[in-house]
Amino acid sequence: MVTFAAALTTKLNLMKRILLSLFAAGTASLLSAQFDCNELFISEYVEGWGNNKALEIYNPTPNPINLHDYQLARYSNGSSQANPQNQVYRLPQEMIEAYSTWVIVIDKRNPEGEGQEQPVWLELQAKADHFANPVYNENNTMYFNGNDVMVLSRLFGNQAAPVDVIGRIGEDPGHPPLGGGWNNVPPAFTWIDNGSIAWTTDHSLIRKFGITGGYIDAAAPFNTGLEWDSIPPVITGPEGFLVGNWESLGWHDCECFPLSTSEEKKNLGTLYPNPLNEGQMLRFEAPHATERYEIYDLSGKRIKDVIVPMLEEFEIDVQGLRSGAYVFRAIGGGSAHTHKFVVQ
Repeated sequence: MVTFAAALTTKLNLMKRILLSLFAAGTASLLSAQFDCNELFISEYVEGWGNNKALEIYNPTPNPINLHDYQLARYSNGSSQANPQNQVYRLPQEMIEAYSTWVIVIDKRNPEGEGQEQPVWLELQAKADHFANPVYNENNTMYFNGNDVMVLSRLFGNQAAPVDVIGRIGEDPGHPPLGGGWNNVPPAFTWIDNGSIAWTTDHSLIRKFGITGGYIDAAAPFNTGLEWDSIPPVITGPEGFLVGNWESLGWHDCECFPLSTSEEKKNLGTLYPNPLNEGQMLRFEAPHATERYEIYDLSGKRIKDVIVPMLEEFEIDVQGLRSGAYVFRAIGGGSAHTHKFVVQ
Protein backbone atom coordinates (compact mmCIF):
# COMPACT_ATOMS: atom_id res chain seq x y z
CA MET A 1 0.00 0.00 0.00
CA VAL A 2 1.37 3.40 -0.99
CA THR A 3 1.22 5.88 1.88
CA PHE A 4 0.37 9.54 1.43
CA ALA A 5 3.90 10.53 2.50
CA ALA A 6 5.46 8.16 -0.03
CA ALA A 7 3.21 9.44 -2.79
CA LEU A 8 4.04 13.04 -1.90
CA THR A 9 7.77 12.26 -1.87
CA THR A 10 7.50 10.60 -5.29
CA LYS A 11 5.67 13.63 -6.67
CA LEU A 12 8.24 16.07 -5.26
CA ASN A 13 11.14 14.01 -6.60
CA LEU A 14 9.52 13.92 -10.04
CA MET A 15 9.05 17.71 -10.00
CA LYS A 16 12.69 18.18 -8.98
CA ARG A 17 13.91 15.90 -11.78
CA ILE A 18 11.83 17.81 -14.33
CA LEU A 19 13.15 21.19 -13.14
CA LEU A 20 16.73 19.95 -13.01
CA SER A 21 16.62 18.41 -16.46
CA LEU A 22 15.14 21.57 -17.93
CA PHE A 23 17.77 23.75 -16.29
CA ALA A 24 20.66 21.46 -17.25
CA ALA A 25 19.52 21.62 -20.86
CA GLY A 26 20.41 25.30 -20.98
CA THR A 27 17.01 26.47 -19.71
CA ALA A 28 15.73 26.42 -23.30
CA SER A 29 12.29 25.30 -22.15
CA LEU A 30 12.02 26.38 -18.52
CA LEU A 31 8.46 26.76 -17.39
CA SER A 32 7.12 29.91 -15.83
CA ALA A 33 6.14 29.25 -12.23
CA GLN A 34 4.61 31.09 -9.34
CA PHE A 35 5.47 29.24 -6.15
CA ASP A 36 2.51 30.87 -4.39
CA CYS A 37 3.96 31.77 -0.99
CA ASN A 38 5.84 28.48 -0.45
CA GLU A 39 9.38 29.25 -1.67
CA LEU A 40 12.05 31.94 -1.24
CA PHE A 41 12.32 34.60 -3.93
CA ILE A 42 14.35 37.73 -4.67
CA SER A 43 12.37 40.75 -3.46
CA GLU A 44 14.85 43.55 -4.22
CA TYR A 45 17.75 43.97 -6.65
CA VAL A 46 20.33 46.76 -6.30
CA GLU A 47 22.68 47.55 -9.17
CA GLY A 48 24.17 50.93 -8.40
CA TRP A 49 27.16 53.11 -8.97
CA GLY A 50 30.50 51.36 -8.43
CA ASN A 51 30.25 48.40 -6.08
CA ASN A 52 26.81 49.27 -4.70
CA LYS A 53 25.32 45.84 -5.42
CA ALA A 54 22.92 43.88 -3.26
CA LEU A 55 20.08 41.36 -3.36
CA GLU A 56 17.23 41.03 -0.88
CA ILE A 57 15.72 37.56 -0.43
CA TYR A 58 12.24 37.18 1.03
CA ASN A 59 10.70 34.27 2.91
CA PRO A 60 6.95 34.29 2.11
CA THR A 61 6.23 31.20 4.22
CA PRO A 62 5.08 30.88 7.86
CA ASN A 63 8.23 28.92 8.75
CA PRO A 64 11.95 29.75 9.12
CA ILE A 65 14.15 28.44 6.27
CA ASN A 66 17.84 27.53 6.26
CA LEU A 67 19.60 29.66 3.63
CA HIS A 68 22.35 27.05 3.31
CA ASP A 69 19.92 25.02 1.21
CA TYR A 70 20.17 27.68 -1.53
CA GLN A 71 22.71 29.19 -3.90
CA LEU A 72 23.07 32.23 -6.14
CA ALA A 73 24.57 32.04 -9.61
CA ARG A 74 25.65 34.73 -12.10
CA TYR A 75 25.38 34.19 -15.86
CA SER A 76 27.57 36.98 -17.20
CA ASN A 77 27.31 38.94 -20.44
CA GLY A 78 24.90 36.63 -22.24
CA SER A 79 26.49 33.37 -21.15
CA SER A 80 24.33 30.25 -21.23
CA GLN A 81 25.93 28.89 -18.05
CA ALA A 82 27.52 30.02 -14.80
CA ASN A 83 31.06 28.94 -14.02
CA PRO A 84 30.69 26.56 -11.03
CA GLN A 85 34.16 27.53 -9.79
CA ASN A 86 33.67 31.26 -9.28
CA GLN A 87 30.15 32.32 -10.38
CA VAL A 88 28.12 30.20 -7.97
CA TYR A 89 27.83 31.10 -4.28
CA ARG A 90 26.22 28.84 -1.69
CA LEU A 91 24.41 30.87 0.93
CA PRO A 92 25.63 30.65 4.54
CA GLN A 93 24.30 28.50 7.36
CA GLU A 94 21.79 31.11 8.54
CA MET A 95 18.04 31.09 9.09
CA ILE A 96 15.65 33.49 7.39
CA GLU A 97 12.59 33.91 9.57
CA ALA A 98 8.98 33.68 8.43
CA TYR A 99 7.79 36.67 6.37
CA SER A 100 11.22 38.25 6.70
CA THR A 101 14.05 39.38 4.44
CA TRP A 102 17.78 38.72 4.21
CA VAL A 103 20.09 41.16 2.42
CA ILE A 104 23.37 40.08 0.80
CA VAL A 105 25.82 42.82 -0.23
CA ILE A 106 29.09 42.55 -2.13
CA ASP A 107 32.01 42.60 0.32
CA LYS A 108 33.82 45.81 -0.57
CA ARG A 109 34.37 47.74 2.66
CA ASN A 110 37.88 49.17 2.44
CA PRO A 111 37.39 52.95 2.69
CA GLU A 112 40.66 53.43 0.77
CA GLY A 113 39.65 51.09 -2.07
CA GLU A 114 39.81 52.33 -5.66
CA GLY A 115 38.71 51.02 -9.04
CA GLN A 116 37.23 47.55 -8.67
CA GLU A 117 37.89 47.76 -4.93
CA GLN A 118 35.98 50.98 -4.27
CA PRO A 119 33.84 50.58 -1.14
CA VAL A 120 30.13 50.03 -0.94
CA TRP A 121 28.45 53.19 0.34
CA LEU A 122 27.83 53.24 4.08
CA GLU A 123 24.06 53.54 3.60
CA LEU A 124 24.07 50.21 1.78
CA GLN A 125 26.57 48.56 4.11
CA ALA A 126 24.20 49.30 6.98
CA LYS A 127 21.48 47.25 5.29
CA ALA A 128 23.56 44.06 4.93
CA ASP A 129 22.79 40.84 6.75
CA HIS A 130 25.72 39.21 4.96
CA PHE A 131 28.73 40.34 2.89
CA ALA A 132 30.05 38.05 0.14
CA ASN A 133 32.74 37.66 -2.53
CA PRO A 134 35.52 40.05 -1.43
CA VAL A 135 38.01 38.64 -4.02
CA TYR A 136 36.88 38.67 -7.66
CA ASN A 137 39.12 35.84 -8.85
CA GLU A 138 37.94 33.54 -6.07
CA ASN A 139 34.22 34.14 -6.52
CA ASN A 140 32.50 36.92 -8.48
CA THR A 141 28.83 35.95 -8.15
CA MET A 142 27.91 39.31 -6.60
CA TYR A 143 29.77 41.34 -9.24
CA PHE A 144 26.68 41.52 -11.45
CA ASN A 145 25.87 44.52 -13.58
CA GLY A 146 22.93 45.27 -15.83
CA ASN A 147 23.50 42.53 -18.40
CA ASP A 148 24.11 39.59 -16.04
CA VAL A 149 21.39 37.06 -15.20
CA MET A 150 21.02 36.22 -11.50
CA VAL A 151 19.52 32.88 -10.46
CA LEU A 152 18.44 31.79 -6.99
CA SER A 153 18.28 27.98 -6.73
CA ARG A 154 17.33 25.45 -4.11
CA LEU A 155 19.79 22.62 -3.52
CA PHE A 156 18.83 18.96 -3.49
CA GLY A 157 22.03 17.12 -2.71
CA ASN A 158 24.49 18.21 -5.40
CA GLN A 159 21.72 19.33 -7.76
CA ALA A 160 20.19 22.80 -8.02
CA ALA A 161 16.62 23.65 -9.01
CA PRO A 162 15.95 27.31 -9.87
CA VAL A 163 13.34 29.12 -7.79
CA ASP A 164 13.83 32.66 -9.15
CA VAL A 165 15.55 34.26 -12.14
CA ILE A 166 16.34 37.90 -13.02
CA GLY A 167 17.06 38.33 -16.74
CA ARG A 168 17.07 36.03 -19.76
CA ILE A 169 19.76 33.36 -19.85
CA GLY A 170 21.83 33.35 -23.05
CA GLU A 171 20.94 36.95 -23.97
CA ASP A 172 23.18 40.00 -23.65
CA PRO A 173 20.90 43.07 -23.45
CA GLY A 174 23.79 45.47 -24.09
CA HIS A 175 27.00 46.67 -22.49
CA PRO A 176 26.10 48.50 -19.21
CA PRO A 177 28.71 51.31 -19.54
CA LEU A 178 26.87 52.30 -22.71
CA GLY A 179 23.45 51.98 -21.07
CA GLY A 180 22.77 48.27 -21.55
CA GLY A 181 20.34 46.11 -19.62
CA TRP A 182 16.77 44.85 -19.60
CA ASN A 183 13.71 47.10 -19.48
CA ASN A 184 9.94 47.11 -20.07
CA VAL A 185 9.82 48.03 -23.78
CA PRO A 186 8.45 45.29 -26.08
CA PRO A 187 9.03 43.15 -27.97
CA ALA A 188 12.61 42.33 -26.91
CA PHE A 189 12.75 44.28 -23.59
CA THR A 190 16.48 44.98 -24.04
CA TRP A 191 18.41 48.23 -24.27
CA ILE A 192 20.34 46.95 -27.29
CA ASP A 193 17.03 46.51 -29.13
CA ASN A 194 15.13 49.65 -28.13
CA GLY A 195 17.66 52.07 -26.61
CA SER A 196 15.30 52.90 -23.73
CA ILE A 197 16.36 53.27 -20.10
CA ALA A 198 17.63 49.95 -18.76
CA TRP A 199 15.96 49.02 -15.49
CA THR A 200 18.66 46.52 -14.50
CA THR A 201 21.53 49.03 -14.76
CA ASP A 202 22.02 51.86 -12.23
CA HIS A 203 18.63 51.12 -10.69
CA SER A 204 17.02 49.21 -7.86
CA LEU A 205 14.17 46.80 -8.58
CA ILE A 206 11.48 46.09 -5.98
CA ARG A 207 9.15 43.11 -6.40
CA LYS A 208 5.52 44.12 -6.76
CA PHE A 209 3.16 43.58 -3.85
CA GLY A 210 1.14 40.92 -5.67
CA ILE A 211 4.10 38.69 -6.59
CA THR A 212 3.98 35.61 -4.37
CA GLY A 213 6.85 33.52 -5.75
CA GLY A 214 9.80 33.34 -8.09
CA TYR A 215 9.87 33.42 -11.89
CA ILE A 216 11.83 30.71 -13.69
CA ASP A 217 10.99 31.16 -17.38
CA ALA A 218 14.60 32.08 -18.10
CA ALA A 219 14.23 31.44 -21.83
CA ALA A 220 11.44 33.99 -22.38
CA PRO A 221 11.99 37.71 -23.06
CA PHE A 222 12.49 39.41 -19.69
CA ASN A 223 9.80 42.09 -19.36
CA THR A 224 11.21 43.80 -16.28
CA GLY A 225 8.07 45.81 -15.55
CA LEU A 226 5.89 42.71 -15.34
CA GLU A 227 6.88 41.84 -11.76
CA TRP A 228 9.14 44.70 -10.68
CA ASP A 229 8.99 48.39 -9.83
CA SER A 230 12.13 50.41 -10.63
CA ILE A 231 13.74 53.25 -8.67
CA PRO A 232 17.14 54.92 -9.05
CA PRO A 233 19.45 53.55 -6.32
CA VAL A 234 20.74 57.02 -5.42
CA ILE A 235 18.98 60.34 -4.95
CA THR A 236 20.15 63.93 -4.61
CA GLY A 237 20.17 65.13 -1.01
CA PRO A 238 19.27 68.61 0.24
CA GLU A 239 22.87 69.80 -0.17
CA GLY A 240 23.12 68.47 -3.72
CA PHE A 241 25.06 65.36 -2.69
CA LEU A 242 24.13 61.87 -3.86
CA VAL A 243 22.80 59.67 -1.07
CA GLY A 244 21.68 56.04 -0.94
CA ASN A 245 18.08 55.32 -1.87
CA TRP A 246 17.82 52.01 -0.04
CA GLU A 247 15.26 52.61 2.71
CA SER A 248 13.11 49.73 1.43
CA LEU A 249 15.95 47.22 1.82
CA GLY A 250 15.50 44.98 4.84
CA TRP A 251 11.71 44.66 4.68
CA HIS A 252 9.22 43.64 2.02
CA ASP A 253 5.45 43.85 1.83
CA CYS A 254 3.75 40.99 0.03
CA GLU A 255 0.32 39.41 -0.31
CA CYS A 256 1.75 36.28 1.33
CA PHE A 257 1.87 37.92 4.76
CA PRO A 258 -1.48 37.17 6.46
CA LEU A 259 -1.95 40.73 7.71
CA SER A 260 -0.95 42.47 4.47
CA THR A 261 -3.55 44.26 2.37
CA SER A 262 -3.36 45.96 -0.97
CA GLU A 263 -4.95 49.02 0.68
CA GLU A 264 -1.48 50.24 1.65
CA LYS A 265 -0.67 50.47 -2.04
CA LYS A 266 -3.66 52.78 -2.48
CA ASN A 267 -2.00 55.25 -0.09
CA LEU A 268 -4.88 55.12 2.36
CA GLY A 269 -2.85 56.47 5.24
CA THR A 270 0.82 57.22 5.75
CA LEU A 271 3.10 55.72 8.40
CA TYR A 272 6.44 57.46 8.95
CA PRO A 273 9.39 57.54 9.43
CA ASN A 274 9.96 54.03 8.14
CA PRO A 275 12.39 52.47 8.98
CA LEU A 276 12.33 53.95 12.48
CA ASN A 277 15.58 54.77 14.25
CA GLU A 278 16.05 54.57 18.00
CA GLY A 279 14.54 57.57 19.75
CA GLN A 280 12.28 58.58 16.86
CA MET A 281 8.50 58.80 17.18
CA LEU A 282 6.30 56.89 14.76
CA ARG A 283 3.40 58.87 13.27
CA PHE A 284 0.30 57.96 11.28
CA GLU A 285 -1.78 60.24 9.05
CA ALA A 286 -5.00 59.26 7.27
CA PRO A 287 -7.73 61.05 5.27
CA HIS A 288 -10.26 59.99 7.93
CA ALA A 289 -10.32 59.59 11.70
CA THR A 290 -8.83 56.47 13.26
CA GLU A 291 -10.73 54.74 16.06
CA ARG A 292 -7.96 52.42 17.22
CA TYR A 293 -4.71 50.87 16.11
CA GLU A 294 -3.05 47.49 16.55
CA ILE A 295 0.57 46.36 16.29
CA TYR A 296 1.55 42.77 15.47
CA ASP A 297 4.85 40.95 15.25
CA LEU A 298 5.64 38.83 12.18
CA SER A 299 4.25 35.69 13.79
CA GLY A 300 0.83 37.37 13.87
CA LYS A 301 0.85 37.94 17.64
CA ARG A 302 -0.91 41.17 18.64
CA ILE A 303 1.40 43.32 20.77
CA LYS A 304 -0.71 46.46 21.16
CA ASP A 305 -4.38 47.39 20.82
CA VAL A 306 -4.88 51.11 21.50
CA ILE A 307 -8.02 53.25 21.37
CA VAL A 308 -7.49 56.59 19.58
CA PRO A 309 -9.95 59.51 20.16
CA MET A 310 -10.95 59.80 16.49
CA LEU A 311 -7.77 61.49 15.28
CA GLU A 312 -6.60 61.88 11.69
CA GLU A 313 -2.97 62.33 12.77
CA PHE A 314 -1.31 60.94 15.87
CA GLU A 315 1.88 59.56 17.37
CA ILE A 316 2.31 55.84 18.10
CA ASP A 317 3.97 54.44 21.20
CA VAL A 318 6.72 52.06 20.03
CA GLN A 319 8.78 52.15 23.21
CA GLY A 320 9.98 48.71 24.18
CA LEU A 321 9.80 47.24 20.68
CA ARG A 322 12.96 45.37 19.75
CA SER A 323 14.72 45.83 16.42
CA GLY A 324 12.82 44.06 13.66
CA ALA A 325 9.75 44.23 11.44
CA TYR A 326 6.20 44.80 12.68
CA VAL A 327 2.73 45.34 11.27
CA PHE A 328 0.63 48.40 12.10
CA ARG A 329 -3.15 48.21 11.53
CA ALA A 330 -5.36 51.30 11.74
CA ILE A 331 -9.14 50.86 12.07
CA GLY A 332 -11.55 53.69 11.35
CA GLY A 333 -13.87 55.17 8.77
CA GLY A 334 -15.40 51.77 8.12
CA SER A 335 -12.13 50.20 6.96
CA ALA A 336 -8.76 48.90 8.17
CA HIS A 337 -5.40 49.81 6.65
CA THR A 338 -2.30 47.72 7.22
CA HIS A 339 1.30 48.92 7.00
CA LYS A 340 4.56 47.14 7.68
CA PHE A 341 7.28 49.07 9.56
CA VAL A 342 10.79 48.39 10.76
CA VAL A 343 12.47 49.34 14.04
CA GLN A 344 16.23 49.62 13.52
